[in-house]
Amino acid sequence: MTIPEEMMAVIQETAKKAAREGAKEVIAEQTRKAAGRCDRRLRNTKLLLKNYRMFKKHCTGAVYTDETGDHDGKEEETALELLDMMLQRNNAITVESIRNSCRRTKIMVRHIDSMLALYETYCEQSKNEAHKRGYRIIKAMYIDDEAKSIEQLAALEGVSTRQAYRDHDAAVEKISALMFGIDALDME
Repeated sequence: MTIPEEMMAVIQETAKKAAREGAKEVIAEQTRKAAGRCDRRLRNTKLLLKNYRMFKKHCTGAVYTDETGDHDGKEEETALELLDMMLQRNNAITVESIRNSCRRTKIMVRHIDSMLALYETYCEQSKNEAHKRGYRIIKAMYIDDEAKSIEQLAALEGVSTRQAYRDHDAAVEKISALMFGIDALDME
C-alpha cells in the first residue's frame, strides 16, 4: 500500500508541528525547574542566614557532665563525646543520627563563615557603597550577637526601608553565588 504524496506531505508537516510543540514543552519545563532551583537556593541561603546564630550555638554550646561527674572542663568535651558514650550503650541508630546532624551543622557553619569572610572582603574592596551597606545589613541582621530589624538598619544607614531591603536582597544573591558556586549561575 502506497501513501499518496499529498497525504505524505500532510503527515510530515503534522509530525514537524508535533515535534516543535514537544520541544517547546520540554524547554518550558526545564525553565520552570531552573527557576525552582533558583528560588530554592535563595530560600536556602536566607534560611541558613536566619538560623546562623542557632547553628553557632549548636556547634559551640553542647557541653555535658557525664553520670560519674567526670568532666575536666575543657571545651573539647562536647556533645560528640557524650554521643560516643551513648554509642557504648547500644543506642547506635539514634545517636548516629544526632552525631551526623552535629557534624553536618559544623561543616555548614564553617562554610558559611568562609563565604561570609569572602563576601566581606569583596565588599570592602568594592567602591560601590550599596555593596558595603548590604554587607553591614546582613551582618547586623544575622551574624552579630544582637539582631537588628531592617527598619533599625535603614535608620542607621540613612536610607529608606525599601532601599535597605534592596541592599539585603542583593547581598543575599551574592552570598548565594558564593555558597553554591557555579550552580548559582542558573539564578541569573
